[in-house]
Amino acid sequence: SDKLFQAYRCIVKCDIGKDHSDKVFIDHNKWVKPQVYIVISASCEDSLCALFRRHEQQIVNAIYDTEHQRFINLFSGTGGNSGIVKRIQDKYGFSLSVGKNYRWLKEKDGFVWIQEKLVEQNDKMVLSNLLIHTVPYESQSQFEQKQLLDRLDTMLCRYVPGGTPGSYAGIERDTTLCEILTSFVDYHGAKYAVQTRGLWGLRETDDRMGGPFVVYTILSPDGTTIVDVM
Repeated sequence: SDKLFQAYRCIVKCDIGKDHSDKVFIDHNKWVKPQVYIVISASCEDSLCALFRRHEQQIVNAIYDTEHQRFINLFSGTGGNSGIVKRIQDKYGFSLSVGKNYRWLKEKDGFVWIQEKLVEQNDKMVLSNLLIHTVPYESQSQFEQKQLLDRLDTMLCRYVPGGTPGSYAGIERDTTLCEILTSFVDYHGAKYAVQTRGLWGLRETDDRMGGPFVVYTILSPDGTTIVDVM
């Protein structure tokens, strides 16, 4: 129902009418906080599509920023796991909000795997995984997409096995399925901070498992270590 979406989600409303003027209206926290409510008003479908393309990045940024804040609120304060937050802070020197139901699953050679069991669907457990990986910093080229993806592939092959013997997780390099997007981002004034988005999947198996990922690659404040948070 409309009330359900109003209470929990960001909303984009497309309003078409012959007497409508072409405009985009963005309102924040209309029914709940944080929330963005976007109305795209146009006189016809062609005008609506043109208006959306013209304001595409503005719309995407508004939704992303709001959803980002929603997750920060969800994982911070009493809703977070203070034990894991402190452990990450002590070990890596940066703060990371983590949900209260996450557990420290694996740690080895600069690699940490933190996991949350969400819900069971059709006798299968739905999991949320957070991976942290560190390597010594050598040059800026380590932030280039190919080197970054090769490093992630090595990490996944070494530390993240699949459900069948010999299988493991890996980065999907076929860009016809999904473009791999890498961009520099602002992370609390860090000298180098890169965001990478794409798809992952299982290798050496017939199991069909995979999905989207986002990785933040950051240079430590002392300039000695690269930290990948996936």
